[in-house]
Amino acid sequence: MMHLLLCLLLEIQAVGYLYNPQQCNQLCGNMLDKELKKFSPLAAFSINTTEGRVVLFWKPNHKFNYQNLKRVFQGIGLGFFNPFEMRVRGTISSKGRNMYLTSIGDNTTFMLLDVAPRSQTQYVTRGNIDVHRLREPLLSKLREAEVHYRVVEVKGELFMPEAPFAPPDKIIINKFTVPEREL
Repeated sequence: MMHLLLCLLLEIQAVGYLYNPQQCNQLCGNMLDKELKKFSPLAAFSINTTEGRVVLFWKPNHKFNYQNLKRVFQGIGLGFFNPFEMRVRGTISSKGRNMYLTSIGDNTTFMLLDVAPRSQTQYVTRGNIDVHRLREPLLSKLREAEVHYRVVEVKGELFMPEAPFAPPDKIIINKFTVPEREL
């Protein structure tokens, strides 16, 4: 099955979205081009309908806003059914046991979550935020990055952006890295 990948590049370095390309033909691609030209948070973008790839370059001082992005795509008839894959570079902060990532440049804040533990004997409820609470050793790595003011990169998916949770958006961490310092 082929999918179309939507990718946003900014200090929120990438946001990917996969969907069936039958949802967006050449006419749809042309309408998307027209709508993205009017979308003010974008510095630039490219659409490759052959590969089914959209790349958006965010303006540094414009915060990521899922709802506004959703309106652009739904305005041309594209719905969101799969999770958004995010890659964000920024700094870590905490409040209690909760950890947050603030992206460099646009200062968008994301609450960080862990992947749901896998179990052969226990059912895990999809969409239950408590299942995604940060656990060791990831929690310790995040706290260390916070204490040492390290810039980090987080890759993962947005957690239920449609849900009526209070902001900030939440990312389920699939990969966490602390890039080597540049001298």
